[in-house]
Amino acid sequence: MKHCIFRGVLVLAFLTELFGKKLSSLENEQMQQVCGPYKKVMRNKVMFGTKTESKEAPWAVPIAVYRGEGVMHCTATLVSSRHIITARHCFVRDFERGAFRYVFNGEAINRANCRGEDYIVPPERSEADIHFATRCRDEEACENINLPTNLITRKPALVVLPGLCSKNFVTYYNQDDIAIVELDKDVLFSEKIHPVCIDFDGYSSNYFENITIYGFGFDPSDKRVQTGILRYESSYILKCEFGMNVICSYSFDHVQLACRGDSGGGGVMERNGRTTLVTVLSRGEACNVRKKDIVDLHMSVWYYSRVICKYTGICKIDGDSPKRDVKQLYGQEVAKPKVISFGQKISFWIVFNFLCVLLLSK
Repeated sequence: MKHCIFRGVLVLAFLTELFGKKLSSLENEQMQQVCGPYKKVMRNKVMFGTKTESKEAPWAVPIAVYRGEGVMHCTATLVSSRHIITARHCFVRDFERGAFRYVFNGEAINRANCRGEDYIVPPERSEADIHFATRCRDEEACENINLPTNLITRKPALVVLPGLCSKNFVTYYNQDDIAIVELDKDVLFSEKIHPVCIDFDGYSSNYFENITIYGFGFDPSDKRVQTGILRYESSYILKCEFGMNVICSYSFDHVQLACRGDSGGGGVMERNGRTTLVTVLSRGEACNVRKKDIVDLHMSVWYYSRVICKYTGICKIDGDSPKRDVKQLYGQEVAKPKVISFGQKISFWIVFNFLCVLLLSK
């Protein structure tokens, strides 16, 4: 009996730790008070799109997920001071050979990590860097356009994949392609770091409505910097035949479309003076050739709004809520200085001594 009680306490402590960082009711009211101020200064994205500044889309963030060799680049959207939303396949690959497999090493997922219908990605399989207040996805991309390489970075503390453990799972390739990520540390809001609002009202079902899709992906039309720069695509919503959770979009000029690295990017629209997240990009094309008349596939944020509420605490508020003090949510994030590795120090030392010898020999 004592062993059962002890195990129960351990399980309760584990679950409290696992889901203990979702927003409180007060924090939810604060987030919905400040989310998504709308600015009509946006320019264009994705293949054949136009570069945009980070302050024009302060919710758009790049995410680099570690795998056996190299990283997998995706895009995500900031929805609170401690949560982002991206695509499931950035962490767990599409269903293949009878199983879902980790991006990290290709192993089949361990279904012991299921929590009801949802899957909790183990920390060792969800290692990633998430950067904020930047229009470039990593240091290399920043160097290419002469921007600072000291990036404001967070790590995932919790990654939830809704619906992955459902018994009613359908194996078509973009089913439940959404991931909810809790950050290891809250970010402070500013002109360049700011959350969007969540679609609780089904705006994604308004066909032919305008939608703007953001991403840090590949753009072969840019001859100077083809990848890793924040761009956007102007599109409109179309009806899909894949189910209520899937949304299609089609670019205004029939040429722009999402490419690799754009996966997980947010599709936003302006509602009641606020920028609202209505879709999460599921599929980006290879984009190695010019393509026309191709639709982008997305997950409907409204469809997943209940599970987003469950794991983040960002929940619909019925009626008016009192105005809250939000000053503590804002501040100036300071990027950590770039750490010089031991190997780089040795290289600098060798070069320095070589130059000294060269100068002294003259």
